[in-house]
Amino acid sequence: MFRHSVVARSFFIVFLLFLAFGLLQVFVAMISEAVCPIQFRYTIEDPASEFTEYTKLKWPEGSVVVSVGDDHGGLHGDGEFHLIFDANKEELERWLNSPTPWGDAKWKNGPIPIDIADHCFLSVKHGTIYQSGLAQTGIFYCAEDFKLSDIPWHNGRILAIDPVAGRVYLSWWDF
Repeated sequence: MFRHSVVARSFFIVFLLFLAFGLLQVFVAMISEAVCPIQFRYTIEDPASEFTEYTKLKWPEGSVVVSVGDDHGGLHGDGEFHLIFDANKEELERWLNSPTPWGDAKWKNGPIPIDIADHCFLSVKHGTIYQSGLAQTGIFYCAEDFKLSDIPWHNGRILAIDPVAGRVYLSWWDF
């Protein structure tokens, strides 16, 4: 009889622990959304301002957004912001003939290295970098590894330009 009550009590304690853990997760998710709503954006209201904020470059007049999104979320707010747009080719050439927005003197020639591409997805719709056409040599890019992790490129940003197609790719991620 004593043995059954110990087993029943143990199961009851385990049940309470699971219940408490589940309620804690719900509570943390609710608090996180209230305290940090910017991290849980899924709709980007003004892609032009987002672009200027992340790059300090002026949004090219007449640009057309192809894809934009932000999938940051969850308990830690991990995710990726991406913006893909078509722009005036002359403006893109001016950018490529100037220092990069993040301090490099020159833009790097593509293809984008696999260690960066493994962490940057540019939205599910457009697939990985290699599925989106950024694995070609005609691409120019600048990238920054934030070095917040022991894993290279686990947190970073990239701005890539396809001057022939007139397409710009911007991604900022933290995982």
